[in-house]
Amino acid sequence: MPKALFRLALVALVAAGLLAACGKQPASPTADTRTPEGAVLTATRLLKAGDFDGLAQATLPPQEYQAQRADWEREHLAVSDITDEDRRKFASTMQRLTAPGAEQQLFAQLKPQLAAFEQQYKDQLPTMIGIGQTMLGTAIDQSADLTAAQKAQAKEALAALAQWAQGVAWTDPAKAQQAIAVICDTARRLDLKSLDQARALPYAQAVQKYGLAWQGFKRLTAIYGLDIDQVLDSAKVETLSNDGQTARLKVTYTLFGKPISGETTMVQRDGRWYDRDALEARVKARAAQTATAASAAPPAAANAPAGEPSAQ
Repeated sequence: MPKALFRLALVALVAAGLLAACGKQPASPTADTRTPEGAVLTATRLLKAGDFDGLAQATLPPQEYQAQRADWEREHLAVSDITDEDRRKFASTMQRLTAPGAEQQLFAQLKPQLAAFEQQYKDQLPTMIGIGQTMLGTAIDQSADLTAAQKAQAKEALAALAQWAQGVAWTDPAKAQQAIAVICDTARRLDLKSLDQARALPYAQAVQKYGLAWQGFKRLTAIYGLDIDQVLDSAKVETLSNDGQTARLKVTYTLFGKPISGETTMVQRDGRWYDRDALEARVKARAAQTATAASAAPPAAANAPAGEPSAQ
């Protein structure tokens, strides 16, 4: 995707990323985490729907969900490091995307850039994609958050995505025009005129915006041949073992006609099933946050005999 179009998409569709939590609209009535297979498929359905809070509630025990939500609210209210220049750029871009006739104006500006990109980079694009694939593959290998099985699955998916990217007509004017229409429509739906407005959103409204951004992103990728809903709908779950407390599952989905498989371990807590690795990561993150908060707390008042004030 040419850089100009990508920048527009980034601001419009990931604006809600600064809101990003795992948050929710009301929990989905189809949610079923009473079996390990049901828990995996429920998470897939909620992700497809953009119900990120439903996803959080389905994938975390109630105590951890409440802790995660509290973390989001605390961080959201913290002093932001955004600058006046960030504010200016955001407001300017959102104004351009939502103005009357924005689609026609933006396409007129982009069309010559598409031609220039085609002329300058068409022959280099395969090499650029290959370099990007190598860099992302290295990042996957070095990730401390992924298991060996997850790394293998991620690299399989990366290879399929790289092959897709090689065949996409990124400079096709008709596709670019459709993409701009989606970006402008998503920006209008988000209705975020400033970064400060975004920061002031309460939790429920913030996660709704995030869901809107996700739906816009899916519409955008579909224009270029990546149908995320189709990928999610293809998910299949096979039980490899289940002793009632721990279950090992094989999860397979289809990406550009290629089956991508991986194993996941689920654990049972109070009659519901959760992904073990995700749950352990959340528990570790909460413990680290608690330790950080404790170390940042002001020291206790100097010891003094009971009933006597400490020296001033």
